[in-house]
Amino acid sequence: MKYEEQPITVITIDELLARTTRFFHEGYRLVQIGCTRVDGKFEINYSFDKDYRFENIRVELQEGGTLPSISSVYFGAFIYENEIH
Repeated sequence: MKYEEQPITVITIDELLARTTRFFHEGYRLVQIGCTRVDGKFEINYSFDKDYRFENIRVELQEGGTLPSISSVYFGAFIYENEIH
């Protein structure tokens, strides 16, 4: 069985809102936001889907840093963001 590739694009914090806004306007739905600690920093992964094709972006955050909320673009993101906080 062949699996679809699901690349992860690493972006900067400054790119986060623009990228998620673009996904929204292109018709992608937010699938999940996950966070894990790796080597003293946090990796926040955002997964989006359109027509059964995943797009994943990752932001790396230093401990004590902050991220902008994407709930102004994807309202349901506030649930993920509250849990990550």
